[in-house]
Amino acid sequence: MSEINHWIDSEDGRRRAVLEAEVPGTPEGVWAAIATGPGIEALFVPASVEEREGGKIVTHHGDYGDSEGTITAWEPPHRLE
Repeated sequence: MSEINHWIDSEDGRRRAVLEAEVPGTPEGVWAAIATGPGIEALFVPASVEEREGGKIVTHHGDYGDSEGTITAWEPPHRLE
């Protein structure tokens, strides 16, 4: 596995965790793993994703509650913000 780069982005006053890594696979396969509810659930925690700009993304952390966000960029299979 390649190096994973990570940092906290707070340039606009909001805090975001940012992670970057190069992984083997096709763009479509990697997209399915990181930008869909089933993919996120397989790698991390249960999740739901409204697959569109303006859609909601929710990850479920059991007793720790849910994390919710809004998708601000949706460009399969290249970019998700």
